[in-house]
Amino acid sequence: MVTRKQYSKEFKLDAISLVQDQGFTIAEAARSLEINTNMLRRWIKEFQAGLIVHSDRGSQYASKAYRRLLKSHGYIGSMSRLGNCWNNSVAESFFGSLKQERCQWRHYQTRYAAQQC
Repeated sequence: MVTRKQYSKEFKLDAISLVQDQGFTIAEAARSLEINTNMLRRWIKEFQAGLIVHSDRGSQYASKAYRRLLKSHGYIGSMSRLGNCWNNSVAESFFGSLKQERCQWRHYQTRYAAQQC
């Protein structure tokens, strides 16, 4: 009888982080953690499903093609009501500053390199 190994949520999130944040391929991350590549793929899909993607009311975000793309990945689209930009002001301010201070005119080789700055 084969017993299934139980992995904690923290372990799964760390494994996903290797791929999404540190630039490892799925195969490299799975090999380094001594887990099955299909299992890691499944974890990535599970943790991505239900992700809420908040945007402004730009026509690209309101388009049918974009909404179909979100739905195909299991994401939930969210945008503020017309004329109500305040619910996103903190995120807009943070990412505006980040783009100006850290990203503008710089090219990073990997996500990991960008995180180290």
